[in-house]
Amino acid sequence: MKLLVIFLFSIFIGNQALANSDWEKQCAMMLTNITKDNNSKDESKKDKGTTRDLRVRALTQENKLSDLFAGGGEFVKKHPTLVMSAPQRLLAIINKAGVQEIPNPETGFGKVKVYNLFSKGLPEVEHSRIVGHLHVIETVMGNLEAAARGDTAGKYPALIWGPPGTGKTEFLKIPETALQKAALESPDFYQFTFAWRNLDQVPSLEKLFSDLRGSAKGLEIKSPLNESPFSLLPSDIQNGLLHAVAAEVSPKINNNFPAPKRQPNPQDRFILDEIIKHVSLEKGDALTSLDIVKALDNFVVVKRHLPGSDGHRFVVPAQSKDVDVPGLFMSKSPFATVLGSDHPFAYNLTGLFARSNGGILFIDEVGKNPQQLIAKFLNLIQDQVIQEGGAPAVPLDTFIITATNSVDIQKIREADPQSPFLSRSKLIMMPWHTHPQMVAKTLAYELPNLKATKLGEENAVEKPAREILDELLPQARFGQPVLTPDGRYTLTLGTGNNKVTFSPHALMYISYVASLTRLKFDFTKEDIQNQKWPNVPVFTDLMRDPLLRMKAFMGETDVQNSIAIEYFKMSKALGEGTFGFDHRDVTKWLGSAVAEAQKQDHGNTVTPLLLKRTLEKLLSQTPQKGDASVGVSAEDKVKTLNYAEFVAAQIIIPKMRKDIQSALSQSHDSAANEIYDAVVQSIIALNADSQTKEYLDAKTNSNTLINKQQLEEIRNIFRRQQGGRDLSFQEISSWHNHLILSQRNGKVETDKAVEEGGGRVFDSAHPGLMDAINAYQAQKVAQAYTATIQKFANIASGKITGTPEEMQRASELISKLKGIGYNEVSLREALQLIAEDPSEAEKQ
Repeated sequence: MKLLVIFLFSIFIGNQALANSDWEKQCAMMLTNITKDNNSKDESKKDKGTTRDLRVRALTQENKLSDLFAGGGEFVKKHPTLVMSAPQRLLAIINKAGVQEIPNPETGFGKVKVYNLFSKGLPEVEHSRIVGHLHVIETVMGNLEAAARGDTAGKYPALIWGPPGTGKTEFLKIPETALQKAALESPDFYQFTFAWRNLDQVPSLEKLFSDLRGSAKGLEIKSPLNESPFSLLPSDIQNGLLHAVAAEVSPKINNNFPAPKRQPNPQDRFILDEIIKHVSLEKGDALTSLDIVKALDNFVVVKRHLPGSDGHRFVVPAQSKDVDVPGLFMSKSPFATVLGSDHPFAYNLTGLFARSNGGILFIDEVGKNPQQLIAKFLNLIQDQVIQEGGAPAVPLDTFIITATNSVDIQKIREADPQSPFLSRSKLIMMPWHTHPQMVAKTLAYELPNLKATKLGEENAVEKPAREILDELLPQARFGQPVLTPDGRYTLTLGTGNNKVTFSPHALMYISYVASLTRLKFDFTKEDIQNQKWPNVPVFTDLMRDPLLRMKAFMGETDVQNSIAIEYFKMSKALGEGTFGFDHRDVTKWLGSAVAEAQKQDHGNTVTPLLLKRTLEKLLSQTPQKGDASVGVSAEDKVKTLNYAEFVAAQIIIPKMRKDIQSALSQSHDSAANEIYDAVVQSIIALNADSQTKEYLDAKTNSNTLINKQQLEEIRNIFRRQQGGRDLSFQEISSWHNHLILSQRNGKVETDKAVEEGGGRVFDSAHPGLMDAINAYQAQKVAQAYTATIQKFANIASGKITGTPEEMQRASELISKLKGIGYNEVSLREALQLIAEDPSEAEKQ
């Protein structure tokens, strides 16, 4: 036997030095012939065609068992999932899609992994994705990687819990779709099973299947659990094959050694043993490993397996009080009394758990199951074995994920505070999103007919929002302003006469409101006394001020890393995202607003004001099952309506005002540049002498009075934009001195006093200061036009006709606002809202 193992391994690595005897030469000849057969029958070479064509080819492809190790394992090298465990198969698919590390967007400290298969909406998964929740995905992936290594930790499944509507079921849909498409389209991920043939040639099996099925002649029996044909190979051939292909396979699975299931289920094991006994008796001697494989080529046909076919199931829903044990585990055969309860064929392996063999098993709403069933899950989870009654144990090769709602977790704990099921699961909290951008991204993702058109791009093409979601709402980076579709894309929903346009800020309006309801701002004495987050005292503005929290989320104010880290921990401990406006109610709100917009008097446009009115209407209704009302308590209704008012007044209207100010000031860039030159020269002079009242103007070479009122206003705007950081005269002076020096060292004389003819004193601008000056100039222009804003609104609506100059000014304004996504309806609303309180312009 030892010589046989050495000989087999020598074949796998291409060393023929030991093949000297006639018997060994015959074996070598057999392997050569097998290689030829394999090459003639392998249908895997880059299949092309429709999905239907690919399915037909897959279902008709057949190979011999000996093909697996012929030619040193070439067949397995082409189809490496043959020698992977179920977790390794899934890991290989995820790795191929790509994994990257990015700075932690929530705290700015450390890195977080982004798994493209889950987070990028790839075509391989039909653009499905999990929006956000990078830490949740990373934790689940850690569980998968442990299972792929064979670590004990990998035996304890991830239990994803949280309120309904957070996206937990995407953890099923994405890997399910990926496994199915990969097994159909990519040779690297083809999956194989086998079927038994010619069983009437084995007397014991001929009798068994004649009794069970009426006849064994011409019978083909597929492996009941879609076992890999690798499990039929003798152990020494298995070992040699694994070592022969490990160099090609291991890099695909994080450099782990391939660990396929080595033993088939009891029914396939029984058939295999009966065949070996029969062939051995016919030969009159013990069979070598190659004898066994050669014999099995007569009884086994290797077939492609397409996950999801033949009753293969990925998901197990919650069971009623009357648990369908046979449907989950196994059912007793009518012949059990004749065969005996311990016979492999005394049970039918048709349960949902058994059918997950070789893939993944998602136990959904696990906490809703009866306690006795939850207890039965323990053996399945810990040992991955199905055992029911007196039936033989059925080992499974699967990766298990479970999910349930927060309420169900509480019920399990109340029933058993030391619940073994919970203690043997890796609990992963998945709350609703509290970041406004993530709320918006989730809503955009869940609207299948939402389209986006890029603004400012000639001949821009309308694209499905799902397919460009990361362009619409790019991944946030800690400390940097967050991009939204506003001013960048026009969003539309539907087609024809029912096509609805989202005005700028509409999607974000609903997102801000939902976000605020899911956060905690009112703290009790106990919260303050028992605080465990010293860097984020609950009495600070960040914790108590909704506007400041929103600005922190959107990167519009500075937050220190240390505070962000502590806030992240605190938010999780407080359960933020597990209370507030239910995500499903948010989608009802949006759906109702779309329906309202389609009515004749709303111009097929969803605006922030329409959303606000729709919410008020929904919250005034008494919740009825199946209708469009929302299930919010009386206390939460008041809080939600207050937040709706707050977001409109404090966030959305100021953003609309900024749009109008920007449009009004676009033709005043030269004025902003002149202000910048004067301000910088004033700052340099004051930095040298804080008491000076004038500076030497580089353009006129004359002394000019410093406009201290203007400088102070710009300084105040700078503080607001920079989250309270003051405008440092020394910093600005040093910045410009360094800039001038670096330019002159590089023989670039652009940042200097210009010659006669006018122009800029400073070509390169300090970005923070220039932003403040642009805002200052826009504000001044808007103030100058405040008296005519109401007129513009009336002109835009066609109510009045202004002077030629007013008409021209209104026309220019309307044109610019349309360029950033406003239409007639949303533009009229924006102008009217701002005109109602023009004094607010002075506060911005």
